[in-house]
Amino acid sequence: MNRRIEKLIPDAIDVVKEVLEKDEKVASEYNGYIASFGASIITSGLLPAIAFYESESSGAQKDRKKLMTAIRKLIKKTKKESDNNETLMKYVLPHKNDLSEIKEEITDAAIALKLAIRTFELKKGD
Repeated sequence: MNRRIEKLIPDAIDVVKEVLEKDEKVASEYNGYIASFGASIITSGLLPAIAFYESESSGAQKDRKKLMTAIRKLIKKTKKESDNNETLMKYVLPHKNDLSEIKEEITDAAIALKLAIRTFELKKGD
């Protein structure tokens, strides 16, 4: 496993507890959403993938926007930034001319969250 991702896992577990966990379980939909987020980045590009997942009108069973919040919180935590409630898109846009470093950072965070989610008991439906 990539060392960068391995270092992120403890913080990713904390972020999952903070953002996605409810009653010591994580909705199983988030496991699917985070898995498909990486594919969305590859097929559509970073900005379209983030825009899709941050969309309020997605019709998704669970709020996919929470995953983008979790990714942003994990990045803030690893960079020791203060929490200013900035969305992931607002974090990325100033770097739109050179997304390679940001894309790697977001992909690493998404993978760490994917692994962290799998350490929780998943619950189906509500």
